[in-house]
Amino acid sequence: GSTRNIPQFSCHVSVLDVHHTPHPPHVHADEELLLLLHGKAKLILPETKPQNLTIEPGEFVYYPAHFSHTLESIGKEPAHYLMLKWQSGLSKKNGLSFKKYETKKIDFKETAKKGMKAAVVFEGNTKYLKKLHCHITRLQPGGGYKPHKDAHDVVIIMLKGKVKTEERILQKHGVAIHPAGVPHGIENIDQADAEYIVFEFHGKYKQYLFHLFRFIIKLIRFLISPKRWVSRAKKIKLKHTVSITGIFRDLNKTKRMCFSKTIGNCIHINNVSQR
Repeated sequence: GSTRNIPQFSCHVSVLDVHHTPHPPHVHADEELLLLLHGKAKLILPETKPQNLTIEPGEFVYYPAHFSHTLESIGKEPAHYLMLKWQSGLSKKNGLSFKKYETKKIDFKETAKKGMKAAVVFEGNTKYLKKLHCHITRLQPGGGYKPHKDAHDVVIIMLKGKVKTEERILQKHGVAIHPAGVPHGIENIDQADAEYIVFEFHGKYKQYLFHLFRFIIKLIRFLISPKRWVSRAKKIKLKHTVSITGIFRDLNKTKRMCFSKTIGNCIHINNVSQR
């Protein structure tokens, strides 16, 4: 789908059988975040040193646009992973580069909100985003924050525990996507600490520019569409046909009226002459 900040955005979960890959190493325009949920996988990265990198549950990687990659399931069980991917027609030079991140060895710090600790994992600009931010939050039982609005899109992925966000219950590996401008809050409703990853997607361009750009593209496609002109031509042809038919119909009516009037005059003259 699309959001205020990202014209093309998607999220999916895949299951990869042992010793299988989803595809050969490839590149594409999308930027991606891959989080391993279960199993064990080997990242195959032809353009980096080392070219192979092991990833385990709770670890994730960021793939920049046009970065060659794939992965292979190498554990005893199938690998389960979650993928976030996005792109925009409006882009600039890449900022963040490929990197693997951990979620277990985290140094949490106190925040202004009671019962909440957080740790920033990374932050920086990308080809399509003004800023891509990631932090991990730990919530004590009953901790959280009230509904509020953000100017950016937010994705929350649960690592452990149970929370409530916008009338939804999220448990381990649950995902919540909060688009920019939509109120959202969170509360730990479990008896143990809850931990979750937060990804913030800050767009480079304001909402109206995206809508204007998309409107112009749709307008151009509409104006150059062959179907539109064929349909238009048919309507014009039909309109002219109707007009010409109407003209002939009026002419025939006029002729009939004149003929009737002439006959009437002739009958009148004939009657007068007989008198």
